[in-house]
Amino acid sequence: MPGWGGRAPVAWLGDRPARQHADGPTPYVTEGGMLRPLVAIVDTGLGTHPWFGTYDIAEGDDPAAELDGNGIVVRNAVLPDGRPIGTQPVPARRSEDAEIGGASASALTGPLDPVAGHGTFIAGIVHQKCPDAAILPVRVVGGDGVGAESDLVTTLTRLLEFHQLGLEADVVPGDGGAPVDVVVLSLGYYHEEAENLGVTDALRAVIDELRSSGVVVVTAAGNDGTTRPSFPAALAPLVERTRDPHDGRVRARAIGSTPADRDGAPPVLAVGAENPDGTTALFSNDGRWVTTTRCGAAVVSTIPTTLDGPITPSLRIEDRYGTGHRATLDIEGFQGGFATWSGTSFAAPVLAGEIASTLAERRDGRTPAVAPSGRDGSVSPEQRLRLDDAWAAVAEHTGLTPPEGAAMN
Repeated sequence: MPGWGGRAPVAWLGDRPARQHADGPTPYVTEGGMLRPLVAIVDTGLGTHPWFGTYDIAEGDDPAAELDGNGIVVRNAVLPDGRPIGTQPVPARRSEDAEIGGASASALTGPLDPVAGHGTFIAGIVHQKCPDAAILPVRVVGGDGVGAESDLVTTLTRLLEFHQLGLEADVVPGDGGAPVDVVVLSLGYYHEEAENLGVTDALRAVIDELRSSGVVVVTAAGNDGTTRPSFPAALAPLVERTRDPHDGRVRARAIGSTPADRDGAPPVLAVGAENPDGTTALFSNDGRWVTTTRCGAAVVSTIPTTLDGPITPSLRIEDRYGTGHRATLDIEGFQGGFATWSGTSFAAPVLAGEIASTLAERRDGRTPAVAPSGRDGSVSPEQRLRLDDAWAAVAEHTGLTPPEGAAMN
């Protein structure tokens, strides 16, 4: 409920995030040719917003479908054979799309879905932390927030294929593939049998493949206030966390060896939520598998301007001295484009944006070659550069360091 962690409309009074690098011919590159950090948000999609352009779908006899990413969002990315990356089908009606109308769970009465606008909210956090990142929305769940693990595995497998095609030297980013730098997974589930971890094998395998090719996978710890492992977050290494007395940052130290044995791959990162005052949010899951914490309670970010639920102001009267109206707050009217919301779902993109920002800083002044994938098992110099950059960003923002023998400079 609004005021207790739920979505609520708020006003944004600041300027929009400003990019340091001018836009290039595609969202993937800057005007100077630098490859932008590409952050894939595997979620509900990304709706219409002044920061992110227009999103719409064709409906009924209307063939129009507006897709504009405002130079920031890569909309409707597909593989060379035309397959979408995400497995979540596009609804037949605008009202039922999680990022347009957001009313799929109870389509006849129209209340907003539990996670309507979830992907747009996450994208806004990433954009605030790293305006120079390109954002790739990947649809894996709808507005009800429920999906199958098999759909998640299939979606990540397609994302891996898109990424690997982007690593090929003869592929221009955008021609059916582009190198992905960070993946945000603000979702999770619990196993019926906690000790039967073998059922995560398919998910673990595709995430390991992403990691081994230099992709940083950032996950949300979960919102149930439990120590029960939530996956995929619980694939992160076990750590001890401390808070630096000088800068207040949470630092992690791996317990035993860091699970980065695949060509020096960076680990999965699990993020818990903090309150605005820096305390850990009471709802945040916790355990040795939680890598770090970031602000995730009462966060302000973007929401589709098209979302407007059936709850209306309790009072609306004519303005006595003006030409408009006076009214109480419309708690389901998001035409202003901004909201406050709480959850570890929104702590994870804070860290993802920080990592993307460090990657952009390391690339500034150099135009890295598109790295060959090294599918024969070798690690090319370009691929080693990707791994080194990923580890440098992870180390800076979490305290974790690569295992002995894995280079980082």
